[in-house]
Amino acid sequence: MGGILGAAMLLGYTSCTDDHFDIRTDVPSATSTLWQNIEANEQLSDLEAILKRVKVYTKEEDTKRSITYADLLNQSQSFTFWAPLNGTYNAQTYLEQLDQIDQLRSQIDALSAQLGSRADEDGEVPPVDGEGEDGSSDSEIAKQIAELQKKANLLEYNVGVQFAQNHIARFNYESQPGTQEVRLLNGKLCTYDAAAGQFNGVPLHADMKTIPAANGTMHVIEGVAPFSYNVYEYFGAHSDIFDNVYSTLTAYDKNTFWADGSVQGAMNEKGEMVYVDSAYINQNELLNQSLAQIKNEDSLYVTVAPTDAAWEDALEKVRPLFKYATSYKYDYKNSKFDFASQLKDLDADSLSEYNLRKALLTSMYFSPSIFSQKFERNDIAGIANYAEHADSLISTNGTIYYNPNAETKGKNPLFGNVNYVKASNGIIYPLESYDLDPSYSFMRNQTIDLRNSYNIGSVVNGRNGDYGETFVLTEGQNLNPNVDVSIIEDGTYRYFQNNGSQVLQVYIPLRNLYSGKYRIRVQLLPNNANVDKAWIDQPATDEEPETYLAQNTKLTATLYSDDGDVIANLGKADAVTIEEDAAKFYTLWESVEFPKCYVNLPSGINNSFPLLMLSVAPANQEEKKAQHALSIAKIVVEPVHPEDVQ
Repeated sequence: MGGILGAAMLLGYTSCTDDHFDIRTDVPSATSTLWQNIEANEQLSDLEAILKRVKVYTKEEDTKRSITYADLLNQSQSFTFWAPLNGTYNAQTYLEQLDQIDQLRSQIDALSAQLGSRADEDGEVPPVDGEGEDGSSDSEIAKQIAELQKKANLLEYNVGVQFAQNHIARFNYESQPGTQEVRLLNGKLCTYDAAAGQFNGVPLHADMKTIPAANGTMHVIEGVAPFSYNVYEYFGAHSDIFDNVYSTLTAYDKNTFWADGSVQGAMNEKGEMVYVDSAYINQNELLNQSLAQIKNEDSLYVTVAPTDAAWEDALEKVRPLFKYATSYKYDYKNSKFDFASQLKDLDADSLSEYNLRKALLTSMYFSPSIFSQKFERNDIAGIANYAEHADSLISTNGTIYYNPNAETKGKNPLFGNVNYVKASNGIIYPLESYDLDPSYSFMRNQTIDLRNSYNIGSVVNGRNGDYGETFVLTEGQNLNPNVDVSIIEDGTYRYFQNNGSQVLQVYIPLRNLYSGKYRIRVQLLPNNANVDKAWIDQPATDEEPETYLAQNTKLTATLYSDDGDVIANLGKADAVTIEEDAAKFYTLWESVEFPKCYVNLPSGINNSFPLLMLSVAPANQEEKKAQHALSIAKIVVEPVHPEDVQ
């Protein structure tokens, strides 16, 4: 075949003339174009009837479409075309869709005639107060034209992408043995096995497996190659069950004019550039924030999306996390907020609904490329099984979904009781109910490491500066051998010492908390863990090591909202006594509810948060040292799960 194609190249391609649709020959020829060979084959007459009626769209919003697929396959480019044989598929379905397009455009022509020459070819006219023949205003007619045009264009685009482009590949895929991965004109990936006589699962016709042409090769197949929707397309194609998801996503789908990528023409009378061909960049705010390229055929995702049946259930489950207030204090300074800095009249309901939907729709994609276990792209069953039973999954935007059934290796309720469906770039779980409590997902665990001064708001009545002192405990140097500090990461902690006789207060911001219930724990060390900060009872002798006094440190704590209101208080009666023999976690509150949401606040007030104040009173004056101190490593904030509530 290479020799035949080479000879065709030397002889030159058949020229494209105005009457090339009338050319008929008895036998397909290697010197004829793909389109001419289709015209010459009576067994492809249904295909011919479809392709010459469909315009080529480079993208859905393409306004410069001018050629049909008949014209495309007649050009001197290189294609491989898999042509469905008459009688092996329902060609009438596509022809009826084309008839529907013609009817819509006839309606457009009739409406445009009412507007006269004021309507351009796309039906766009400035709104005026005039009336049409049926009493409709010009602006109403223009709106009807735009809606009909959009519907007709979408129908034609879909026929082109899902039928024509689903059988065409650029470049020449020769009939070599073995399975090849083919990139189709619509961007889909499929397989072609010439030896087995299979294209995307459809058999090649026994007598017309390969027909060379001047601009490529044609293979005749017995049926239509199945079109596989990507995740984004699947939502649109099944909008009867995904209307809420799809309509929300498409509301944020924008095409922005790209001047540098457009072809310039000449200046108009106003001195404005008129572009011969305009290019646009497609962006979607929600998809951008999700970091999931669900329109990309080369990507692979596990998608968990609520159908309309589960949509309200999902909203009601997650809505309690987004209880915004109408104003917030911010501009945190010196252990308090500047009360003059507040945003009033915040539209809390709108902010709640926006962030609620954004949270759901930006965190429902998972990339197998970051799974701890590696899978081949075609191992869909393995990918699904791993996702359903993993201890936790991280979505593309970083949201962690924990599996409440991890201990028993059970299925994560996130996936509901539905089976997945395949897409061209992954799998989709169409949820019919939303069964995962959000405390296992959006309300993530937070570890506030006090080794980082960013995590300290301020220190009141501190002796050693606004942020305390950082110490590293080292065996044989400053580590007390009688204290177990094995749980302290790198042996590093922060030390806060009282200055004088006032109460020591350490303020710690609790950033990015949702409205909801949390458990709050603190990782503390006895001050004697560091021998340099110990209270000496007996100095070391030749016979006995140095001994230390118990400091009996008692910790109290208070939680404040951003406006200074007390959310919870752990006073003297409930004070925590820090044990002397080991570093430990101490639970301050098993369950405390934060009434406001502090996640995704509007720009300008994002430095707003609740405060955890840890305090310790000075030591009794009768003791050998009057100052007292706190040795803190971490604060841990954990969501309270439903089963934890008594």
